[in-house]
Amino acid sequence: MGSAIEIPPSKGYYALTRYRDVATASRHPEVFLSGPGAVSQMDLPTEMVEYFSGMISTDNPKHARLRRIVSKAFNPRTIRSVEESIERVATR
Repeated sequence: MGSAIEIPPSKGYYALTRYRDVATASRHPEVFLSGPGAVSQMDLPTEMVEYFSGMISTDNPKHARLRRIVSKAFNPRTIRSVEESIERVATR
């Protein structure tokens, strides 16, 4: 057998998976922060989190700014258009 991949020790993270917990955390950003630490499997150095961890690890006000930019791509009309395109390709 091949050698096992060694994962360096890290601080770990918590994952909220129940709707009620996510809703509660969303209402208390002063307690539940995403930015300090990565949500990826491997911890990133603090200075790299901003560039490589994506929106899910970004807190306000930066998160709100990014969300305003990308939200236009997720409106109902755009989603319907994408669904219709996928259905046409799948049918072919």
